[in-house]
Amino acid sequence: MYTRFLRYLTRPPTWRTLPEVIIALGIVAYLDALTGPDLSFSIFYLLPVAVATLRFGRSLGMRVGVTSAIIWTAIDSVSHGFHLLEVWNGAVRLGYFLIVSGLLAELASRFEAEAALAREDALTGLLNRRGFIEAAERELARSRRTGEAVAFAFLDLDDFKTINDTEGHEAGDAVLRDMAAVCLTTMRSVDLTSRMGGDEFAFCLPGVTREGAQRAVDRLRENATAQPHLPGFSLGLAYFEEPPLTLDAAMHEVDRAMYRAKAAGKGLTVVAAENETPHIHPVG
Repeated sequence: MYTRFLRYLTRPPTWRTLPEVIIALGIVAYLDALTGPDLSFSIFYLLPVAVATLRFGRSLGMRVGVTSAIIWTAIDSVSHGFHLLEVWNGAVRLGYFLIVSGLLAELASRFEAEAALAREDALTGLLNRRGFIEAAERELARSRRTGEAVAFAFLDLDDFKTINDTEGHEAGDAVLRDMAAVCLTTMRSVDLTSRMGGDEFAFCLPGVTREGAQRAVDRLRENATAQPHLPGFSLGLAYFEEPPLTLDAAMHEVDRAMYRAKAAGKGLTVVAAENETPHIHPVG
């Protein structure tokens, strides 16, 4: 129950959410008026305030907080009669709701930032393994719905360990950052680009043709070769006319193609499920 409630609060807002907030506030106000002034309902007013803040942001959360304070004060005034004490109590309630709304908004902002960092490679700014898997799963699900083809590529830098051993890890980190920059500028904005760990990079190319996928990895190699300090790389490419049932199946194919390229030599691209000799691209 608790987990479902958290998922509800953190999922993206839809047109149905705002009526839910209004209905929740109406129910709380009705029960408050029904039970009378002797039974405090303050904590229940926090529910619509929290939902509005976490689903729509600080601005709407504070507006719902103001509305809640006004309703609560109006109900108490009907029970006790209006006087200055009710004005003071209403102001205190308003401050209470605004503080809670502000704290929840800040908490949500930090939660989103932490969630983004958990899916981002700290060194290169690309998706990390976890981020890539989650995003690629969504792309595969979309491709299965639309029937679009999808391609995956897996890249492993050649002799990267030599760079770390001879020039140091700072030089190795610089190579990884520069390689990430080449990947980002080469691939389409709709493509997923990730650093899977070490010197390995993975790509998901949704809605691409077989020829388009081949051109993309060829262009990637050309752009990387234009940077003299970058090493060559071995790359596996897998194209799926019909999206695979699982991401594991897709990654198995492209990973196997990459290792075939690695075993055959340096600067090679191997296309999975195609009986053709890998083509060699000169490096440097």
